[in-house]
Amino acid sequence: MNATADAWQKHIERAAKAFLRTAVVIDDEINWSYSSNRISPSTVELPVDDGMGQESTPRSSQHTEEKSDENPDITDSKSLALDLKALCKAFAEQGIVCGPIAVESGEQDKIIQSSYKLSKHADIIILDWLLASDDPTIALSIIEKLLGDAETATRTICIYTREEISLIEGKLREKFQTGNGDILINKNLIKPISKKDTPAEKLPEQLIRDFTLHIDGLLPSFGAAAIAGIRQNAHHVLSTFSKELDGAYVANRLISNPPEDVGEMMLSVLLAEFETMVNMQNTINEYLSCSAIELWLQKEDRIKDKNQNYSQYDKIDSEFMRNFCNNPDFDKFSEDKHVRVSIVLHGEEKSFEIEAKFARLIANRREFYDRHARQDNITLTFGSVIREKSEGKKYYLCVTPACDLIRLTGDTKASFLQITSSGELSKKTLTGEEVSIMLKTNGKNTECFSVNASYKRLTWLEFPVTGGEIRTGSNKSNIFTCCEGVEYEWIAELRRPRTQRFLHGLMTNWTRIGISDSQWLHLASEKKLIKKKKQGTA
Repeated sequence: MNATADAWQKHIERAAKAFLRTAVVIDDEINWSYSSNRISPSTVELPVDDGMGQESTPRSSQHTEEKSDENPDITDSKSLALDLKALCKAFAEQGIVCGPIAVESGEQDKIIQSSYKLSKHADIIILDWLLASDDPTIALSIIEKLLGDAETATRTICIYTREEISLIEGKLREKFQTGNGDILINKNLIKPISKKDTPAEKLPEQLIRDFTLHIDGLLPSFGAAAIAGIRQNAHHVLSTFSKELDGAYVANRLISNPPEDVGEMMLSVLLAEFETMVNMQNTINEYLSCSAIELWLQKEDRIKDKNQNYSQYDKIDSEFMRNFCNNPDFDKFSEDKHVRVSIVLHGEEKSFEIEAKFARLIANRREFYDRHARQDNITLTFGSVIREKSEGKKYYLCVTPACDLIRLTGDTKASFLQITSSGELSKKTLTGEEVSIMLKTNGKNTECFSVNASYKRLTWLEFPVTGGEIRTGSNKSNIFTCCEGVEYEWIAELRRPRTQRFLHGLMTNWTRIGISDSQWLHLASEKKLIKKKKQGTA
């Protein structure tokens, strides 16, 4: 690893060490008192009771050694048993709490369920390949349950074993249909490590390095460090939201109208505390500033578009990006370069797809077919996007204020702005059509939409009310049924500032008045009264 790559590795390891808090080890061969400084059995002389209450001469070392030679597997088994003391100490030095789960022979289902229940919240999971049996059935079942727990999990699962690593890797690749390289399944890393090659005291360092595979980037390392900042100051939140304020909360709720808004206000205060915690750790400056970007650019060649037919002045390369990051000069940064930066970093084929994914992250709060897909009791609110379940598949954006969609008592009409599909995400769509919204409208494709903020595009739909809100029909369903019986699919919810922008445009157009000023004066304000004569004309 060169110096630049090493600097980047240390950078993301700092985020990993800050983030990682818990580890669980599952093994059926745990030596609770094992120590590398223990006295070897072959050198201990034990007194022998002669049965008459008197101790005879000690057993000789030679006799003990012969006994050991007769049973070589006993010594080997002890030497390769998990050294729990050394492992916990090594994790503690990294600021990570390590807890053991000692597996004993018994009913397999109970072993699997208890091991899964105790390890599913851990950042790092360590388990033996052969648990209470001579085959990996239990270990594979625990792994399968952990992988099925959440598709977006980023766990590190270490198989710490004395068995042959190549055979285990082959079994895992066959079981989970993965190719060569790191075994990544649903963003979870499965890492077999040999007890023979890696002693317990060295295992935490190895697993921290392996975990950096999940956060090897500017944004993931920032995310890990930000969460670490919240974790580190979690007890501060408990002291801030103290029970002595309970009466004040109740009093304010009782005298406020509507009272439910006070609860929403407290959520905003809590989120503001989290933001303060992240800022206290200087997380943005450390992980998203120019210094971090320089490390990211230097780690490897980030330029994907090598065929730039531009002069040296107009060429975009790593040096240009580093210099511009530190000394931005937008006078030299033409609009053409704005478009080309993404192509240079991602390549032309992927640039539109990746930029669209980033745009969706910024503009969309959640989407049914992507982030936060598993939703219970989806409610209609300001920014909801729904799709009519018919051949036409019309799309509507809810522009009814959120406060008007809670505490409802009967069938309620909500206002919507009809939006128009511009087609699936493609270079042709983005360069030839107006695009204001991007959404995952099925499990695979991203669709682009334009928004005409005109009152002519407004419509009202009436829905029945459940529990004071307009909700989908059942848990984990995304179907709203209006009072007329027409079904609408919930597709996404835009972030509030994005929806507010469209609503502002709608209000601007709605309140526009006719001609109220001199058109001549309007032209004068835009320097359009006198056109410049072309050269060579009279």
